[in-house]
Amino acid sequence: YSVFSYNGTGATINYLTTSPLQSQQYTMYAEPTTQSSNVTFSNISSTGFTIGWTIGDGANRLVLVKSGSAVDAQPTDGTAYTASTTFGSGSQIGTGNYVVYNSTGSSVNISGLTEGTTYYIAVFEFNGGTNSGAQNYLLTNPATGNQTPSMATYYSKSSVNPSTLSNWSTQRDGTGTSPTDFTTTAKFIIQNTHTMTNTATWSFGGTGSILEIENGGTLQADYSITIASGATFKIDDGGTYIHNFTSQASSSIFNGTESFSSNSNVKINNWTNNTTVITTGVSLPYGNLEINWTGNANNWQQGLNGTCNLCAGNFTVTSVGTGTFRFSASTTPTITISGNYVQTSGTVDLASSTGSPVLNIGGNFSVNGGTFTSTSTGSKVVFNGSSAQT
Repeated sequence: YSVFSYNGTGATINYLTTSPLQSQQYTMYAEPTTQSSNVTFSNISSTGFTIGWTIGDGANRLVLVKSGSAVDAQPTDGTAYTASTTFGSGSQIGTGNYVVYNSTGSSVNISGLTEGTTYYIAVFEFNGGTNSGAQNYLLTNPATGNQTPSMATYYSKSSVNPSTLSNWSTQRDGTGTSPTDFTTTAKFIIQNTHTMTNTATWSFGGTGSILEIENGGTLQADYSITIASGATFKIDDGGTYIHNFTSQASSSIFNGTESFSSNSNVKINNWTNNTTVITTGVSLPYGNLEINWTGNANNWQQGLNGTCNLCAGNFTVTSVGTGTFRFSASTTPTITISGNYVQTSGTVDLASSTGSPVLNIGGNFSVNGGTFTSTSTGSKVVFNGSSAQT
């Protein structure tokens, strides 16, 4: 419609015909009589899931999602809302009720969720286009449901090959179902008392996947294990990883993100070569780290520099073969071992050239075999233990 201003009456009326005030108003669509029903959830991951529903008799559906408590707001008739499948990015109605869907279908896949948080859903039927301003929402008894994001979790069945799908199950007791692949986002947990050893190369994980070793569990890698770049390798307190292959660790087992608890265990029985350092590609610190490379026949130069928080637990040297383990050469790193330094064999050189490293030991220093030395006279060891340092 248009609104014109004028002066005068009767035959003397004079209208201003330029730039009249103009607007429009839609008549309201009929309100639906049957809400959607049967809210379902599928494709559940740690950050999202798919919401499904059985449609009612409206032309469209508007879906609200709220974190932590039930949806407590309703859409307003005649109002158009913007939907986003990323939670928190669509229109907000009331406080914390976000529009994730506003269309004609029966499902929506949403993301941007937090694992372990429960999300509540309400589905409203309505008639009227999504942008018309004539929307008429059915507000009574919307379809509702709730779901907590969590990725699928599989548990080791026994001390078997981890790269075999049937050796994993959704239940700790070995019942349930096995995964269909190792690339779909999921969590794989090696359980207490289980020692899993791969018999061939193994590629693990998709974005967000987790390979976890629980307390008392062990993973021995006799062949290369490649963790996807978006996945996490996690070792809990008391869990053990044994590295026993020669491929580059930074592009295989340490290719993703590492999460090592302070009392977790990493044991190096084999390594790429004497020019590849133990910190390359690793999200430091290690928990407990043990060097047991009996096949080493060279000077294994680490060349550490700057501040290096190497271990949150103990650093143990069991064997460096006939070669030497060298922390640095001509650099001046500050190396921290928060637990004990324990050496039972081999030769360890704190600085093989002109460097001035500082080795901070939070626990006790114990050399029960082998040789601990420093070619450089500028090296320093700082003891913080309470017992005799031997």
